[in-house]
Amino acid sequence: MTSLESRLNNFIDDVSKAIGSEKVSTDRPTRMCYTLTHGPECLLHENYIEEFLPAVVLRPMSTEDVQEIVKFANKYLVPLVPSGGRTGSYGAEGMRDCAIVDLRSMNRILEFDEKNYRITAEAGLLMADYVKFLRERGYMPLDWPASERSATLGSRVAVNGYNWWENGWGPAEFHVRAIKVVLPNGDAVKLARGSSRPSKCGISYNLMSLFFGSKGTLGIITEVTESFIEIPPMKVYGSMVFADIKDAFEAYLDIKRPRYSRLVWRTTVSTERYLKFIAPYIIKKEWPEECKAVVDYHIFGEPQAVKEMEEKVVNILKNHNGFERPELSDVRAYWDVHNLLEDYMGLASLTKRIKNQGATMRMIFLDPNIPDSNLIAFYMDLQRLFSKMEDENHYPALSQVMTVLESGTPIPGMEGYNKFWVVLLADWEKWDNECRKEFKKWFREYAELVWSHNGSLSTTHGFIPRELEVEFLKRELGEKEYELMKLIKRTLDPNNIMNPKIFF
Repeated sequence: MTSLESRLNNFIDDVSKAIGSEKVSTDRPTRMCYTLTHGPECLLHENYIEEFLPAVVLRPMSTEDVQEIVKFANKYLVPLVPSGGRTGSYGAEGMRDCAIVDLRSMNRILEFDEKNYRITAEAGLLMADYVKFLRERGYMPLDWPASERSATLGSRVAVNGYNWWENGWGPAEFHVRAIKVVLPNGDAVKLARGSSRPSKCGISYNLMSLFFGSKGTLGIITEVTESFIEIPPMKVYGSMVFADIKDAFEAYLDIKRPRYSRLVWRTTVSTERYLKFIAPYIIKKEWPEECKAVVDYHIFGEPQAVKEMEEKVVNILKNHNGFERPELSDVRAYWDVHNLLEDYMGLASLTKRIKNQGATMRMIFLDPNIPDSNLIAFYMDLQRLFSKMEDENHYPALSQVMTVLESGTPIPGMEGYNKFWVVLLADWEKWDNECRKEFKKWFREYAELVWSHNGSLSTTHGFIPRELEVEFLKRELGEKEYELMKLIKRTLDPNNIMNPKIFF
């Protein structure tokens, strides 16, 4: 028996005694479930199941359970990979001989402070249950992901989640008021903005922000406190069709201006390729050739303000040559039901039946962050890069296994920037080493294109082919900034047990 095998066996025995054997799974079928997220890293590994297969899956029920797990992981030098809903595109899959820490059993709402607009819950709470709890009481969260039926509350911090209403209210980190996190040394600490209370305090460091986007590399988040608001008394949704893609983008950019954002909580542009794909399923007809894009908007607030804002938005759309096609409106209203991720995946699977352990059609999500000033030019350049990817003269192997499902939907991010949502569809069972080689080459071209438009590689999902990760992190951050990341990691996690497969 190897030293590693011995350490793993001792770790599993000790953890089972400490937290209860019913919270520990070592059977292969259970472990196999954690080899995948909905991210595409699995495509780049010929034997991904063995490479990403954890040694054990742990399901803690409390912060104290997590502390016990971390204590023994340090003792036996066993890597830990925290797991929530696994809807992020990078970092949550297992690794060989690791312990998965599945937090979904930690799903209790711990405190509802109605007078002070604070709610505290465990990290494994499904966002759908969190939203339901608040809505039943006349409130709504400001941190509201599209993947609410599978995303968990703790993951909103771990990936610094994108918010459905980001144009009006900003990303997840704007609404998280405190977290409890188990550090790599086993200590459980409660952190906020300069305080342990769910408020801002100017006498200390804002330590909480260090954990946003950390993807389990600095600790395991076990509790989250967020703020919420009353449900606005009025909501209006609408859309217009455009015959010219540039007109649609310019209208979108006018609508998303900061001066309107407290009322216009969301606006997007859906482009032709996506509309042609989805129309037969939603409106039961082919998408008209003359309609190149749809711009939609969501307005929330007091009735008079909403009515005035809608009139202004409609005028902006018309001034940019938008027009109404009521029979096509359902193709955008469909997305308003907040079943986005699950239904989208279902539609993609219709292109070919699922088989071979699910390894047939695989979606690849890209979400670069692009400034307003370069948005239209980036979209045009990206279409040329997609054409190149699908051209066998440029990519003879990749062109046979990849197609573009959604060629770019801009969604407002922080002021002046946009999450640019792209979905590619990969025929997984046909992938071979040549496809993997060409995809990494294409991804390098894609990254250079993003940087050439002064963009960032990912708004939320964070996918970079692991082989390119360190190089691209240095490009995105800078050499000295990357060294600072490493210093923080080494200081907090000297044994490198916290999700060690990513970033470094």
